[in-house]
Amino acid sequence: MNLKKELIKLRRISSYQKEVLFKLTRGDSEIISLEESVYYRNVYDHLVRVADTTESYRDYVAGMLDSYLSIVNNKMNEVMKFLTIIATIILPMTLISGIFGMNFLYIPFLHSDFGFWVAMISMFIIALVMLSWFRHKKWI
Repeated sequence: MNLKKELIKLRRISSYQKEVLFKLTRGDSEIISLEESVYYRNVYDHLVRVADTTESYRDYVAGMLDSYLSIVNNKMNEVMKFLTIIATIILPMTLISGIFGMNFLYIPFLHSDFGFWVAMISMFIIALVMLSWFRHKKWI
């Protein structure tokens, strides 16, 4: 970004200087002789070349910045995909634990000796099924 700012500043300065040198190269001034105007024309040509080079470098830097932002955006999308998959797997487990955490008398397996293990095994099976589905869809 600093390089882009510097190139924009150089372009702005060179555009002002081009206008001044263009007026000096026309030969309308009484202060500048015809022999001197040749040198000013040479400086003007160099300045035009600098301005054109600055413009091409500015385009190059803008392209590099766009590429960098695209790479950062792709990495962020990968992280968001991973976090979404984790949240999607944890959601049914939270639902099951929330249902079994209610204070009702008639919840299946509530007073059973193996009710806790049924809930844990069902959560584990749901997580495995979801992981296998995500791998089948090639999301992981």
